[in-house]
Amino acid sequence: MIIKSSTALCNDYSMISDLAHEKAEQREETLKLRAKLEAAETARLSRAPACRSKLSEKHYQSDFRHAFPAGAVSAVRPYPAG
Repeated sequence: MIIKSSTALCNDYSMISDLAHEKAEQREETLKLRAKLEAAETARLSRAPACRSKLSEKHYQSDFRHAFPAGAVSAVRPYPAG
């Protein structure tokens, strides 16, 4: 917490206002992140699947194609199930 005198509040109002807005934005981001974390933890505790298998496979194949151009790898095995 920053403590300012009433004279400073009058003289430096715009700077103090900017500081208050910046802190409010940081607080809002923190609250959003905390809500995401809480939702993820709730899903984990309920043993919900992290992602659908079809969607996961699609992303895996897409990422793999970008990482290794055609013909760069002779044999490719998918991740083991688990």
